[in-house]
Amino acid sequence: MIRQIARKEFIEIQRDGRFRWTSAAVGSLLIAALLIGWKHYAQADRQIRAAGVRQRDLWLNTPDRNPHAAAHHGIYVFKPVMPLSAVDAGIDEYAGASFFLEAHDQNLSQNKAVEDTTAVQRFGDASAAITLQTLIPLLILLLVFPVFAGEREQGTLRQLASLGVSRRDLAIGKALGSAGLLMMFLLPATLIGVLAMWLNTTHETLVASIPRMLVMALGYLVYFVVFTGLSLIVSAKAPTARLAFVALISFWFINCLVAPRIMADVARHMVRVSTTLEFLQAVDDDKARVPIAERQKRVVEQLLAQYGVQKEEDLPVDPLGAHLIEGEKYDSAVYERHINGLFDAYERQERIYNAGAVFAPMLSIQTLSMGLAGADFKQHRRFADAVSAYRLRWLEVLNEDIFHNRRPGELSYSRGRDLWEQVPEMNYEPPSLTWVLGNHTRSIAMLGCWLVAVLVAAPLTLVRIRID
Repeated sequence: MIRQIARKEFIEIQRDGRFRWTSAAVGSLLIAALLIGWKHYAQADRQIRAAGVRQRDLWLNTPDRNPHAAAHHGIYVFKPVMPLSAVDAGIDEYAGASFFLEAHDQNLSQNKAVEDTTAVQRFGDASAAITLQTLIPLLILLLVFPVFAGEREQGTLRQLASLGVSRRDLAIGKALGSAGLLMMFLLPATLIGVLAMWLNTTHETLVASIPRMLVMALGYLVYFVVFTGLSLIVSAKAPTARLAFVALISFWFINCLVAPRIMADVARHMVRVSTTLEFLQAVDDDKARVPIAERQKRVVEQLLAQYGVQKEEDLPVDPLGAHLIEGEKYDSAVYERHINGLFDAYERQERIYNAGAVFAPMLSIQTLSMGLAGADFKQHRRFADAVSAYRLRWLEVLNEDIFHNRRPGELSYSRGRDLWEQVPEMNYEPPSLTWVLGNHTRSIAMLGCWLVAVLVAAPLTLVRIRID
């Protein structure tokens, strides 16, 4: 009986012209968003890889010069993009794609893609994630809202009950019929996305991305089940199809459009974040608390005591190199203290934002999706921490050379490629899936709570459905 009901529901909805046009539009938009996303990913990946090779080549071919002058010349490092960012770009366009490394100063990320687009372009940027998070739920409620309420108004529910069809079989059959229609365009879109991913990534990258892709698909499946279950519950309880539609479209509007904006504003007001100018000024003020001359004097005194000599000229090492080493440690510690405070504030804002998932499940899947795509704030922070560590290693190689090889007061000291080659390349490994999931337990838990609530409430509601 369940099979016949599901087949009937599938055929009836499929014959509805509104469904055909709506599903075709949403399906086409999803496929187009996936293809455009993969094109952007492939282009960004090629550019970043090429820029990294070019930057390394420029560094190795730096003309002979003082190592400290080479440090001031600086180098760029680039944040790799993950394949699933083609589905969900997350904050990548706002977080920046590169860092400029130089002596004395640490810089915030640069080359934010959003800075190079117009307001109109940003408004029209529809990613696959936006389609999955907003338009697919809208299509689900349009499919499901008349399932019970509409048939009750038409009197067909009473006819089915008179034939001995149980409420349980009726509910399961209609849910399966609606889900089958949904899969009818989600599966082709998924296959096209996987094909585009296979064509635009290396074999190793593709294999590494499969676990993340499967978890992402599971997360969106749970999200769709939540909307399907809610739609069935409302359709079963509402006295009319019109009222069911109004209730569901109101929930969709709050979930997809109102909640993200409200929670973002709440987070911004509850946790204030310094502007870029305020942040940089605070770092400079903190560095100036201990004057450079005082730090230089302290370093020289320590060296004189360590080597048992009375004059700087008698030291077997260069005090300038020692001061540069200690100075970078001091400046980096100050910067890290301030940047960690800034990053902690961003994470507090994120937690407040995610708390809105209590009444809007989209906030949970949105955060989880960005994490699985490698485009969330936590992974940006992880890369920034790796950049800071690499910068210290890069400067340590150069300053150690000055410390050990330059004679005190020598003005013409210079080095060449043999020293530049001692600086290793920055090889950043993206975090594991376990790390990502561990940093998104709140989103997973909240999405799980919505699923459990729907799976518990739906059967209790549907077995008591009004027939007339």
